Amino acid sequence: MSAVVHGCDFSDFQPNTDFATAKASGYCTFGYAKATQGTGDVQETFASNMTAMRAAGVIPGAYHFFDFTQDALAQARFFLSVYTQQRGDLPPMLDLEYDVDDNGEPLCNADGTLPGCTPSQAVAAVAKFLGVVEAAIGRRCVLYCNRYFWIEAMGNSDGFSGHPLWIAAYGGGASPEIPSPWTTYTFWQYSGSGRVPGFTDNVDQDYFNGTLAELQALRLA
Repeated sequence: MSAVVHGCDFSDFQPNTDFATAKASGYCTFGYAKATQGTGDVQETFASNMTAMRAAGVIPGAYHFFDFTQDALAQARFFLSVYTQQRGDLPPMLDLEYDVDDNGEPLCNADGTLPGCTPSQAVAAVAKFLGVVEAAIGRRCVLYCNRYFWIEAMGNSDGFSGHPLWIAAYGGGASPEIPSPWTTYTFWQYSGSGRVPGFTDNVDQDYFNGTLAELQALRLA
């Protein structure tokens, strides 16, 4: 096990997780649990995941999967109705990615833009969500995306470069490629199909770009 700070992010697709075992493996120092999606999907495992992480000493965080076909303000209020931050939590993460069809194919136009949503409209929607959530929690959310989504769907906007970046990149290598508005990343999702003790199913695996002390400093005091 390296000195790198490892973590996992998960949803209802990873039920019945033993977080004590996951933490002891060294691959789940921190964990982000999916809370909500759009304006009507609450993850059945969310509340129990947050409770179990806190009990096991896994540094906890929560995230919302953004639906670009639904109202941004309603999504923000919905997320806040489900997630109440507690002392020791990491900043919430906003998951920005293409939704998929029944065959698992991304729902996007040929040029990578979102159906019925221009890049400027996507940027405005994300800004609305963040405005509500960040006013409520008093700190900036983490933004999750892959490089191509940010360039194509978000128009490579530089309006959020002050937010911590969680980059999804599975190509290997010493570091991921990131969109130009950022100069570095905070989290890196390097695998979407990892095997971690304590999880009964494959799980997303992540690195934190810093020391454990620096990760601790991100927690709500």
